[in-house]
Amino acid sequence: MKIDKDYKGLIDEGYRYKIEGDIKTTENLVIDLDKGLFVTGYIQAGGYIYSGKSIQAGGSIKAGWYIRAGESIYSGGYIEAGESIYSGGDIQADGYIKAGRSIQAGGVVKCGILKELGLPEDNDDKIEDKTEDAMKLLKEKGYRIIKV
Repeated sequence: MKIDKDYKGLIDEGYRYKIEGDIKTTENLVIDLDKGLFVTGYIQAGGYIYSGKSIQAGGSIKAGWYIRAGESIYSGGYIEAGESIYSGGDIQADGYIKAGRSIQAGGVVKCGILKELGLPEDNDDKIEDKTEDAMKLLKEKGYRIIKV
């Protein structure tokens, strides 16, 4: 699926484009616009989501493969990709940010919930050793450790 200037329902707000509602496709989603895109609902693609500019959704942003934006990625919900999330600017979600492989931003990564998934279970001894060391270092730096 491709969203360009001829896409039905695209609203030019001057500084960005806007689409009322949701965008959902089982295919890849390519956003080919000269300004960022704001979707009032959610964005979901079965394959990848690609934009040379910013992507913003009032709801969640989810891709089966990867999400890549030349500028920022913002979500009022969560941001999730089966592979990776890459942004030339900030990545921000009011919910969680989750990627199967990697998250890379040219700026700040901010989310409402950060969940550390750790390494695969076959390295349990090494993980425990590193966790204890990390907790000790954080306590020395004045951080408070809270178990959830």
